[in-house]
Amino acid sequence: IIDCLNLNSTTCNFYNSDFFAKTKDGVVLIAISPNGTQDFNAILLGLKSGKIEHFITDNAAALVFNVNDETYKKLIDNPKITITPHIAAYSDNTLETASKMCIENIKAYLNGSPINLVYIP
Repeated sequence: IIDCLNLNSTTCNFYNSDFFAKTKDGVVLIAISPNGTQDFNAILLGLKSGKIEHFITDNAAALVFNVNDETYKKLIDNPKITITPHIAAYSDNTLETASKMCIENIKAYLNGSPINLVYIP
């Protein structure tokens, strides 16, 4: 299962005990979305019971090198969890691509043909 949900009122704690009760045993959860879509207590229980085989997260809420972050401390010692800092979004390539996309979107909007819309009113 790859969690790439945007955090909003409908996705808050989306990956909770009720969700995992509906999955097969031994799933692997990879989380690249912001903290908040995952219920870490449910994930820890799922890991303990075998419902979840492994959890991989970039712990997007923690600042890089902040080893005192409460979520980080809760997850780091579990051998079934791989936790990394949230740094992939800040590569030179990613920033250049995002900047180009932003400019293309602004130009398209000003020309009356908006693109890359998530919500069209």
